[in-house]
Amino acid sequence: MVRPLIAFSALLLFGSSRAVKGHITNIGTRTATAWSLRIAFTYSDRPRSTSYMDQDNYHLVAVPAPDGHGPLRAGQSVAFIVGLPDTILPIATSIVPVAVVYDDGTGIGQTERVDAIFARRLRDVDAAKEIVSELQTLVTNGRLTTEALQQLSNDLKATASSEQDLGLRSVAVSNIAVIIWRQQGQPASLSSGVASLISLFNQYLQGAQQHSQRR
Repeated sequence: MVRPLIAFSALLLFGSSRAVKGHITNIGTRTATAWSLRIAFTYSDRPRSTSYMDQDNYHLVAVPAPDGHGPLRAGQSVAFIVGLPDTILPIATSIVPVAVVYDDGTGIGQTERVDAIFARRLRDVDAAKEIVSELQTLVTNGRLTTEALQQLSNDLKATASSEQDLGLRSVAVSNIAVIIWRQQGQPASLSSGVASLISLFNQYLQGAQQHSQRR
């Protein structure tokens, strides 16, 4: 277990829905921007199931969430929920923090989990560069239309090899959908919406570049 983080959890039953809900607390002195939890379910009639759940909030340093959600500062707690994949309940559950990355670029815990966090951040650097470049090209070449934006959205989803690789691409896809929806009622909003999106992803790019530097 990573000592600066502790986790508490409980099995909850909601009708046919079953989940493990809990919270982790930063009992250290530094701000954690990312962490990894090892989740193990023990069953009476099948092998033990082990998986990992990573949470990375580095981008919320540069672009804070409206609800204040973001990096885990010293003494703060955050809730999490893990859904069970089937109807068979485990006889024991173990949720343990195994890695944490701090806002100064250092990380402790299982090396492979820390490596995975920084690898995703490097992918975010590439994704942010790609998104900004593609959007700027549409504007510069005078091809800024809802059709072109939809095609860009489709391309961003197609270039991800997995759901985890979507990363910032999923953020761009969601924002493009909103821009297209708003344009239906406010045609003049297309250009301003894309300009705001370019500005947003320039901030994401700066954050990804800063927080992908491991120390």
